[in-house]
Order: sequence, then C-alpha cells, then structure tokens
Amino acid sequence: VVSSAESFDIIMRPHEAALSISSKNEPKVTANVSLTSPLVREENVVEVATPEMVKEPKQLLDRQKCVEALAALRHAKWFQARVANLQPCSIVIRILRDLCKRLPTWSKLNLWAVELLCEKVISSAGEPLTPGEALRHTFEAIASGLLLPGGTGLLDPCEKEPTDALSSLTRQEREDITSSAQ
Repeated sequence: VVSSAESFDIIMRPHEAALSISSKNEPKVTANVSLTSPLVREENVVEVATPEMVKEPKQLLDRQKCVEALAALRHAKWFQARVANLQPCSIVIRILRDLCKRLPTWSKLNLWAVELLCEKVISSAGEPLTPGEALRHTFEAIASGLLLPGGTGLLDPCEKEPTDALSSLTRQEREDITSSAQ
C-alpha cells in the first residue's frame, strides 16, 4: 500500500523477467521493472532446487532476458561515466539516433553502437570540439571504414570477453552505412 488515494495495476511479465506497474489515476504512469541478478551471468552456477522450483519450472525467469537487463545496466553506468561529461557527444548521439529512425540504411545501427562510436571518436579528438566538429569527425570516422570488416571496429567495453558491438550488422549493412557517411 503506497497511498489510500492512489491505486496501481501490477502485471507480472515472467517471459520478459519484469513487472509492469501502472497507475490507475491521472496522470497515467507506467513503470517497467526488470528483474535480474549478477548470478545469472555465471554459466557454471549450481542451482539449488527448492521443491517449489521442481514442481513449477515456470517460476524461473528467462535467463537471456536477465542477462540483457544486466548488459543494459552496465551500458547505463558506462554512459554516465564516459559520455555524460562529453557535451557534444550527447548532441551527436541525438542526431545519429534521428538518422537511424529516418533512414533505412542507418536503421540497422543500434543505439549502443551509436553511443560507443560517438564516445570513441569524440574522446580521441584530443581537444574540445564544437557539436558541428564532433558530428563531422564522427561521419569522417565512419566514412574511413571504421565499421567495415578489417577496420578497427567497436569493441564493447562492458563485456569481459572481446565483443564486437556491431556483430548484428551484415557486411552489406556495414558497407551501406559507410557509403552513406561518405
């Protein structure tokens, strides 16, 4: 009970490893809460089965969704530590996100890759950049073949093992984005 004047709908979404909490009163607000634990990352953890778990295997949360929630949390912490202080970086990210929404060629580039790309380019400039210069540097980096196979690529700094943040892109999609940046 939060308040006698307020009432909420709570919907369990076990297939998403989440809860959805919505206010019944105006203003309508919905909060999605992802459930996870650092233990789900460990592949060799011995699970202790309780009698309830044995009878009801549906009580277990989807491991992949929990791992994705942990990755999202690491990405948010990384963003706060690395990007929040690079003022032109946030502006360039917004521009590239808009491109990703508007142009089919750019739509294959996910938000995490955009954030990594912008931070990598802008922080490596060695001097403060205006938003216009930062955008130009970012397009120049993409146009130079950064995304292409054999290029420097984008390693995910939030993963223990070397992971390419662009792994979801096909060779053709990488070439199309590079060509568009040129």
